[in-house]
Amino acid sequence: MTHSKGEARGEATRQKILAAADKVFSQHPFGAASVRKIAQEGGFEHPLIQYHFKTKARLFEEYITRLNEEFISAVLSMLPGLEKVSPAEGLSLFLDRILEHGFQSSFMKVMMLNVGGMNFLDKSLPGAENMRKALQKVAGFFKEAYSPKGTGQELYMWMFAFALVLNNFLGARHFHAKTEDLNPESDEYRKWVKEAMMFLFLPPLQRVMKGTQVQDFGPIAPRGYGKKKKKPSGLDGHLRKGEATRLKILDAAREVFSTNPYSTASIRMIGKKGGFDFTLIHHYFPTKKELFEAVGVDLLERSLDVNQDIMEGLETMPALAALTEAFGRILSNSFANPAAEMVLMQNMAQMDRGEEIPGFEFVMFYHKCVMDMIQERFFPDAPPKVIQMWLHCLVTITYSCVGSPAYPARIAGMDPKSKEYRQWVKDTLVFLFFPTLYDMLFPGEAKK
Repeated sequence: MTHSKGEARGEATRQKILAAADKVFSQHPFGAASVRKIAQEGGFEHPLIQYHFKTKARLFEEYITRLNEEFISAVLSMLPGLEKVSPAEGLSLFLDRILEHGFQSSFMKVMMLNVGGMNFLDKSLPGAENMRKALQKVAGFFKEAYSPKGTGQELYMWMFAFALVLNNFLGARHFHAKTEDLNPESDEYRKWVKEAMMFLFLPPLQRVMKGTQVQDFGPIAPRGYGKKKKKPSGLDGHLRKGEATRLKILDAAREVFSTNPYSTASIRMIGKKGGFDFTLIHHYFPTKKELFEAVGVDLLERSLDVNQDIMEGLETMPALAALTEAFGRILSNSFANPAAEMVLMQNMAQMDRGEEIPGFEFVMFYHKCVMDMIQERFFPDAPPKVIQMWLHCLVTITYSCVGSPAYPARIAGMDPKSKEYRQWVKDTLVFLFFPTLYDMLFPGEAKK
């Protein structure tokens, strides 16, 4: 009996520690969370944590595993009965349930806080492996309940992307809501998330259900959008001064901000990375905020130049070939130069803890430039809201797969540096975004 009481007290203490850990890990990435912070949050001495969990990594592993198991159990409980309704009704009901649960759970927020930590993620975060197993369970349920006529690969691509986008929209909701000028805790944002998810994921789901083969619908050219001259982005004046030392500082800062959140990256780290005295940085950038903004503007300026080049020649190609070629060009460049996506993935979830990302207005300006460029060139008759949802989902998947490849690659069971993974990303993008392309090219035709 004494032994049983001791075990009960020990388990109660572990639960108390895990409760305190939830408050800290849901606000800070693993690298910034400390055992002392957790002890302070729980109101006990930090050696108590070390007695029960030995290391912070062991504590995080048990914490995230429990959180993941709770989330997977909740998702699986939402599925029974959906097979009795149409795909559209089933997807709508599932989104209502998962959004209600997801806004309350810490799981997606914790995952998004840590997906940017590439080295840590590869070694210590068990959530990705658990997510892969969860997707396999859901896929098994779906096949048994619905008997889809599409291929198993199509079904898995659909579920992979669905989980990835939903994880972003719920786990980094302040970033995504601000991009759409919405309150992240509002009913309007929840409505927008559901509408965007329905818009993107229902057409390919229906295709999976029916086993429909892809049918191209000819070149985009008949709609009449020839080559457009490049427009100045408007960002040049913020950066281009040409000093060699300044550019050396920016190069070092780009590497540091690509691998560390803004809150934990320091001027000393940047000086060490560049091999110069960190005090030199203050002569060019008086504050870390100004340096971070300069790095962001530089990255976005480069991206805009590349994006305009990517569009060249696509107008005369059949739509499916044009979309495939465009995604191939985008991913080839992004995987070769992933700094912009890496910086974004390091910082987007930080906004959920009340931290503003310096220079965020440039990110919104970048999205607007890309949206205007694509709409003007290819979809002048499509509603702006439709284009915005399409692009928002596209860049969300691209940012995640390029900027933090270890997480989605492990969900897919692949090496994030392999050609197989990169081809998988491209195939997934084409599979998801082609079904909605017709409605954007020829609005109103689908309703006839």
